[in-house]
Amino acid sequence: MATNKSVLKSMRCFATSLILIFAASADAADRPNRSTPSDIAAGRWMDSLLDPSTPLPKSKQANRPRRQRPNARRQNSLRGKLVRNPETEEGLPAYALVDRYGGVLRYVEPVKSIDLEKHLERTVAVKHDTGDMLLASQLVLPRSQPGQAGAPTGLQLAQSLEPIPAGEPVPADGAANTPTPTESYAEGPIYVDGGFEGGYDEGLNFGGCSNCGEVICGCGAGGCGYGARGVMYLHAEYLLWRLEGMNTPALVLQFNDIVGGVAQGPFTTIYGGSRVLEDERHGARITFGLWLDDYGQWGVEGDYLGLGDLDETFSAGTLDGTVPAVGSFIGRPFFNTGVIAGPPASNPGPAVQDVDTSAIDGTVTVSINSEFQSAGFRLRHNLCCRPSCETCCGDGVSCGAGVGCGSRAGCGLPVVIPFAPLNRLCTLLRQGTRHTDVLYGVRWVGLNERLGIVEDLQDRVPPVAQIDVFDIFTAENDFFGGEVGYETDWKYRRWSLNFLSKVAIGSTRQRVGIAGRTLRDGVELNPPNNVGGLLAQRTVLADSTVVGNIGSYERDEFSMIPELGLTLGYNLTRRLKLTGGYTLLYWSNVVRPGDQIDIDVNANLVPRDGGPAAGSVVAGDHPRFTFRQTDLWAHGLNLGAEMTW
Repeated sequence: MATNKSVLKSMRCFATSLILIFAASADAADRPNRSTPSDIAAGRWMDSLLDPSTPLPKSKQANRPRRQRPNARRQNSLRGKLVRNPETEEGLPAYALVDRYGGVLRYVEPVKSIDLEKHLERTVAVKHDTGDMLLASQLVLPRSQPGQAGAPTGLQLAQSLEPIPAGEPVPADGAANTPTPTESYAEGPIYVDGGFEGGYDEGLNFGGCSNCGEVICGCGAGGCGYGARGVMYLHAEYLLWRLEGMNTPALVLQFNDIVGGVAQGPFTTIYGGSRVLEDERHGARITFGLWLDDYGQWGVEGDYLGLGDLDETFSAGTLDGTVPAVGSFIGRPFFNTGVIAGPPASNPGPAVQDVDTSAIDGTVTVSINSEFQSAGFRLRHNLCCRPSCETCCGDGVSCGAGVGCGSRAGCGLPVVIPFAPLNRLCTLLRQGTRHTDVLYGVRWVGLNERLGIVEDLQDRVPPVAQIDVFDIFTAENDFFGGEVGYETDWKYRRWSLNFLSKVAIGSTRQRVGIAGRTLRDGVELNPPNNVGGLLAQRTVLADSTVVGNIGSYERDEFSMIPELGLTLGYNLTRRLKLTGGYTLLYWSNVVRPGDQIDIDVNANLVPRDGGPAAGSVVAGDHPRFTFRQTDLWAHGLNLGAEMTW
């Protein structure tokens, strides 16, 4: 009988224990258990059985082997800003975690033991992520508000791609403001829009910052470069460029004397016969871009480049009524293809038209003008984002459509280059963040140039007449075509390096204009059948055949414009970056006015000398026009600043 009573008593104790356990579990959602030391110790011991990361009571820790924390940090910890949930009418919790653009990451259900109000608008991490709905006890909450004693430091700027060092205390039992030395914030960097100690929010800061941008491309939440590329940007640059010089024939000569109406040597070319327009050109380039999504995957970009007009002027001779010294006669050279009818008779060959000699007084001026412009519009698509020693390619949501973005071989198994400086450079380039974008767009490029030769003359023999001679050559090039290319940028701490390679393929519309006139006392000589200067002529023969090169000419030619660019940048502030770089550009199949000059001239055509006599000019006589095209190189330095919003 005593045995039965003992059994019944044991069963009643067991049943009572079960009832208390279920009652405590049901009540836990509404209120916390009593905070007695024995309860807390027992609860921690039970939690340690379920979650090894929970610290043991002191009495248990002595018997449990110390676990070493791994060195590797989790890259995909979920974190966000804690805000009030504005949409609670459907029974949703009163709080939510949002990303930097306001998108809801998780809803948070409050518990009575944690005051969430003091942590609003602050970035928190998730300790145990169980889906869309979280309890406040599943969050890792900072100890105090920013700016207070003990507040977490080291928050890094998302725009500058700088991670937060881990190691800030975490509440041991889920309650706020009760840190324990054995726990820390969830591993991994947090990116927010606030400043950081010694960071951009304080204006100019030339100090370094640690590990900027090493993990911004992580393939976890936030995607490739989440929030790091801004919404839009404006890049303004000052350009100091050179364009390949233009070839010209000899245009002005200095010679010794005239004997019997024939110029006597030695002859010296004082302008032409070499390249001109080789001076530096000042200009500007404006680039504006807009990202179409939150992850910097798709964007549009436009740019305009303009170089200031380059003018070159040369003048020789003096209209002063005096005869120049022997050896200082000035003239314009050409090659005579006809036989001059009147004296002095001369056979075809080298010839000189007088400008400032014993026979005529005057000056000759050569003026050249050149203008270069370009504009384009394109679509940008991110192909690859590679954080330091981590490749993330092929993810259509976060990291683009992977196309040969590399492997981890450059990190875990670095390539050793015998040349030490190159080896150090490769080691540096494996750090930081790298984006590779593909560019699709259209491009227009324009090159307009003009070459004019003007003679201002007076007869030395009465009756004195004023003679003006004009030769004008113009060339216009307009390229229209499609453009494709790649742009890779590397960012490490405050520094960045950008490499651009692209090519435009299309058609160049070539237009050449040639005009010439000769005026005597303001009246044009021999119009309309015989007009021109010296190197520009037009004569209509008796059978209506047109001889000469004066006119307008136009055609289309296939062209390619490849371009390479290298730009180094330094972030002065969160939004402002200074840049400096170099650009190299090539343009195939352009026309330039110096190449369109034909120095072969039938001297009988020159209006200044009276115009052609009967039979002195035949069809096909010179000067003639033939399209002569060449290639153009342009290169130079770029200095600018970029603002990002």
